[in-house]
Amino acid sequence: LERSAYAPAEARVIEELQSLGKPFVIVVNTKDPSSAAVSELCDTLSQKYGVAALPMDVLHMTADEVNDLLERALFEFPLTQAEFITPGWMNALGGGHWLNAELLSALRSRMEGMARVKDYALMLDAFDECEHLLPPQIHSIELGTGIVRYSVLGRPSGPFSSRGGIQHSSFPPPRTASTSVRKGGSPSRTAAVRSRLGSRPFS
Repeated sequence: LERSAYAPAEARVIEELQSLGKPFVIVVNTKDPSSAAVSELCDTLSQKYGVAALPMDVLHMTADEVNDLLERALFEFPLTQAEFITPGWMNALGGGHWLNAELLSALRSRMEGMARVKDYALMLDAFDECEHLLPPQIHSIELGTGIVRYSVLGRPSGPFSSRGGIQHSSFPPPRTASTSVRKGGSPSRTAAVRSRLGSRPFS
């Protein structure tokens, strides 16, 4: 069956999924997944629809390929929360300290563009222009819940080098209009900050 025979139906189904906000990936079923033509088609579909397009020989796919497909699909699900593990000394500085303000401003700025789990990489250059903090590092990604955790440390050569303890800051989903930022190591030391966050898909 030539691609031209089913391309309109393919486009219709994808547009329907997008209109409903359903997470999905595209599987390009082919006898030759490694061919240049198939690779080019996958790139075209991925750029056009903003989701992963995977070349696969479905009839002969392996267990590893099935697992990879499921993992890629889970990365298309909504990002429900981003958590940041930071040095405990930052809590001692207080919410009004300029370093904490700089941290929260950079994190909020990046969160505006994060809608799906796969957008986690947008946070990795959040502190490129900050001389006191290292870039956030991935601590863990929970594909089953849509929670991404990052570690944030001070630069070893700076006045705020990391030392002792951690605190946790977390952002609810970016699709939520008002967002609470929780800071502190225990509920009794939690301070709430309200902000407005937008949402923009990233592909």
